[in-house]
Amino acid sequence: QFRLMERPVPFTPVRRCLNGFKPSACELIEDETDHRPADSFAFRGKGSYGLNRFGQSTTGKFNCQVRMTMLGGDTFVFWSEGRCQVWRCHHG
Repeated sequence: QFRLMERPVPFTPVRRCLNGFKPSACELIEDETDHRPADSFAFRGKGSYGLNRFGQSTTGKFNCQVRMTMLGGDTFVFWSEGRCQVWRCHHG
C-alpha cells in the first residue's frame, strides 16, 4: 500500500499491454469524459479525470483504474485531457 496524506491508498499496480492494445479482441464497457480537476480519489467508483492541482494526470489515471475495477473491466485507456475508456479483453 502507498501512503498519501497520512492515509493508505488502496492501489494495485497494472501492467501495460506488451504487444499494444488491440480493440478487436476487446469489448468496450464504458467511455467517459470528465474534464473537471481530479482533486479527489474515486474511492466510491467514480471520479473526475482532469489534471490535479499540481497539473499532473496521476489522480485522473488512478480514478480511471478504480472505475475499471468497479465495472469489471481488465483494461483501461486514459487521456490526460479527461477521458477514460474501460474495456474487457479476451485473453488467450
